Amino acid sequence: MRVFYRVSIVICLTFFCFTAKGQNKQKSPCAGEKYSQFDFWEGNWKVFDTKGNLIEKNRLVKMQSNCVMQENWESKTSNSKGTSYNYYNKVDDSWNQV
Repeated sequence: MRVFYRVSIVICLTFFCFTAKGQNKQKSPCAGEKYSQFDFWEGNWKVFDTKGNLIEKNRLVKMQSNCVMQENWESKTSNSKGTSYNYYNKVDDSWNQV
């Protein structure tokens, strides 16, 4: 009985692993060159003024299956913070920010 139980677990785990791996092969609705034009922007950035003083930190993250670039910024000279979302609109071939 123990052997059957162990074999059943191995079969279930194997099935789960292959199913999960297969799901990752689905193509993103935003795959393609146009949707990747701002990929260079992704990451953590520091913004300095002309005197070399840190004035802002900026973090950009691709999300929603790479369809949206989320920008999170934080001022280092005031209590201001903000978030914006950038996306490519294939209808009019433009990048937009909200």
